[in-house]
Amino acid sequence: MRDSVIVAESIPAAQAAKAASTTVPIVFVVSANPVERGLVDSFACPGRNVTGYTGGFYEDQSLQLLVVHHFESGFGSGAP
Repeated sequence: MRDSVIVAESIPAAQAAKAASTTVPIVFVVSANPVERGLVDSFACPGRNVTGYTGGFYEDQSLQLLVVHHFESGFGSGAP
């Protein structure tokens, strides 16, 4: 049976999976910056067979502020 997806919950596991396969999709959940660690090319275009989720790291901190502003603008305005 062939692997259909690899899920990695740490940087070392994701790096090992990336080194082991260029065809099986790899999904990571990490708390470090995956761009700085060489897992993906960028947040906008991860590239290749690796993608995932990271807690709070953005290439451009203004993007984080934009997301916060978007959510805060709906509070207290009576918007659904």
